[in-house]
Amino acid sequence: DRHHDCDLLLDQNLYEDMESRYDNMVPDHCLMLLGPHYALLRPEFFEARKNLRARNGSVKRIFVFFGGADPTNETIKALEAIHSLNKPDIDVDVVVGSSNPQKEIIKSLCASMLNVNYYCQLNNMAEMMARADLAIGAGGTTTWERCCLGLPSLIITVAPNQEPIAEAVALAGAAVYLGQSLNVTSSHILTACKKYIREPHLVHNHVQRAFDLADGTGTTTVSSALLILHSRNITILLLGPSRKDLRDFFEAFGDEVRTTDAPLSADSDVLQNVDFIVSYGYRHILKKEVLDKYKNRAINLHISYLPWNKGADPNLWSFLEDTPKGVTVHYMDEKLDNGDILIQQEVHFAPGDTLQSSYVKLTRAMDTLFRQSWPDIRSGTISGRPMPSGGSYHSRRDRKSVEHLLQKGWDTPVDDLIGKVQGNVHGA
Repeated sequence: DRHHDCDLLLDQNLYEDMESRYDNMVPDHCLMLLGPHYALLRPEFFEARKNLRARNGSVKRIFVFFGGADPTNETIKALEAIHSLNKPDIDVDVVVGSSNPQKEIIKSLCASMLNVNYYCQLNNMAEMMARADLAIGAGGTTTWERCCLGLPSLIITVAPNQEPIAEAVALAGAAVYLGQSLNVTSSHILTACKKYIREPHLVHNHVQRAFDLADGTGTTTVSSALLILHSRNITILLLGPSRKDLRDFFEAFGDEVRTTDAPLSADSDVLQNVDFIVSYGYRHILKKEVLDKYKNRAINLHISYLPWNKGADPNLWSFLEDTPKGVTVHYMDEKLDNGDILIQQEVHFAPGDTLQSSYVKLTRAMDTLFRQSWPDIRSGTISGRPMPSGGSYHSRRDRKSVEHLLQKGWDTPVDDLIGKVQGNVHGA
């Protein structure tokens, strides 16, 4: 509601009108980083996110935290609801700050209840949240910590500035907003807990939506944006299916973005004045004349742990042939999914994962890894290493020979596919 005279504006919160929120309120040159993808979280949350267990929708552990002081005494409300829930098979972790005036009462209350653990002034919050299946808490910065770890939440707001954020997160399907603290009773919390326990699909849906809102790379991205704030803006050609989130990410750095999914030649109009090429899901091989022009300025994002599973359906084949699984960003050369590797990361899966859920994990891992490394790639401060020899390759035609193994299509459990096909190994 006021003008901001700034070069960079960071608003890590979520609002329905985020895209237009600062129209006519910042200078034309201002770099705007908007939304919880830019939330300034501690490194421990990014690290915990990389090794999260798969949540199946059942509620076996509840995490309760209402900030350091909890001035409206919501923690005791939540404990009263959990006591009435009477579920001895559910463990509960209650965290309070050292400034909480009710901490001794809360400690005694926890001690009187079965499977309820009391903690004061923790320094391993990410670890504690990662263990939980459901959180009960306020609507402040902790909202983005929970989202980063895909933790569904019951939110009670304890300050007016938390209300629009809680409403937006609930609208995004990542949490349940119970209302303002003055209007929420332990009965309301109890009813919501019962609903979550009764409907595991609701928990599962909220896990996925929460995970999409914040990825833990905000601190790295914002610091990198500050470093390149006054560097020359570039023009990026994004190859492959339309990806609005990736386009928005590039534009947040002030760069121009063009997109195409069509084959390219060196004289294609879309290449005019392009500085950098990023390929993600692009189904065409770039010609030598294009690659020569963009030496070390053309990269590919591939959801496999290269050199394994080059080509089509890398996720599927990584299970069928039981090869390394992960994501890779590499420079492009004339061969398919080949060129010096810039950065890659292994991705691990849990019992119960399906082809669908494993694909979602891979794309999220790619998104996080790329966002974190892009400033270094853009500035040329990251060096590539040669693609290892060997590995494997598959064409789209290869899938026909294994269709009979996909009994449930995308919902086929990956455990049912591991090692079902002898590896299709190729040399360099």
